[in-house]
Amino acid sequence: MQGGIRSKGYSEIITKAVCGLGRKTFRLERVLLIPEGQSPERVLGSVLTQISNLEASVPERSGPDAAMVPISGRFDINVWYAHSGHRSTALARETVRYTELVPITGWSSIALGDLEASATMLRTPECVELGSTGDNRIRVAVEFTIQAEVIGETKVLVEVFDLRD
Repeated sequence: MQGGIRSKGYSEIITKAVCGLGRKTFRLERVLLIPEGQSPERVLGSVLTQISNLEASVPERSGPDAAMVPISGRFDINVWYAHSGHRSTALARETVRYTELVPITGWSSIALGDLEASATMLRTPECVELGSTGDNRIRVAVEFTIQAEVIGETKVLVEVFDLRD
């Protein structure tokens, strides 16, 4: 065959690729303790600060086609409240450390060798529920969404062509 393209067969290429991807929305609930004599009469607001970068660990296999990626991070809850007949205000603060599992869907079991995991915060932590329990405590609910991916080496089969004039 002159002036055409001829197949020389196939070659295997080893490359890094995403072997699985998952996302999950988490809801964490905490109860903040208020010092004696400062019983919260009204919760005035909240803000979440010091949101840390996520740390993802190597996935835990939960079956032949499934995995869970452990994710850890932290943030501070700050709640402003009124007490003493609404004459004074104070701030309650707590650091929340968490470790959660993100299920990986579309798991490809063709990964070779060691796996890596990474995580991204798709929706930063936000306070979705806030209220006084009436006994020197404030209840706070926080939600956030995390996406995790598993990266590993895999083989790709490509057809090789010989270009001739």
